[in-house]
Amino acid sequence: MKTLHKITLEEWDNRYKQLKDSGLNEPVYGGPLSRHIEDGDLRLLSLQFDDSPESLDLWNFLLTEEDSITM
Repeated sequence: MKTLHKITLEEWDNRYKQLKDSGLNEPVYGGPLSRHIEDGDLRLLSLQFDDSPESLDLWNFLLTEEDSITM
C-alpha cells in the first residue's frame, strides 16, 4: 500500500507533471489544480492535499462541478 503525503497546491504542480509523465489518463475535467486559482478560487492556497491521482481527480471533479453550479 502506497503511503500518501500531504502537499501544498504549489507542490501539486510538480506532482501533476510526474503523474502526466507516468501516463496519467484524465477525464475531460482534469488538469493541474492550480488552474482553479487562475479562475479565482483562492481557497485552494490555504489547503493541503493528498498526493494521489485519485485526490487530483476528486478535487478537479468537485471544483469543476462547483463552477457549473455557480454559473
